[in-house]
Amino acid sequence: MSLVPDSSSSSSSTGTTAQPDKTIFLEAVANTIIYTVPAGRKFVGYFNTHYAGNTSAMQIVPNGGSQVGYQFGHQYNPAYPITLFAGDAVKAWSYGGTIIGVESDA
Repeated sequence: MSLVPDSSSSSSSTGTTAQPDKTIFLEAVANTIIYTVPAGRKFVGYFNTHYAGNTSAMQIVPNGGSQVGYQFGHQYNPAYPITLFAGDAVKAWSYGGTIIGVESDA
């Protein structure tokens, strides 16, 4: 009798091992990349800034690109929803910020 490992529960159709979802909660000071989505993963969550003023913002840095799209935040408003894909990053601009969400397989 020989034993054969059951690979059906640990591999996706692409042959890579599925990774568990991961909660992300990070804070950063001004002008700092807070988070970059790893290869093969995506992030769905929210970001907000640390300062209640119109000079505080978070920036999305697309995969291989430069900073784009300022999202102005206010500490008393709801956080801004975002979905990011492998290689995308979030940068705190001006006064810093926070991001919270779930990283999962793409």
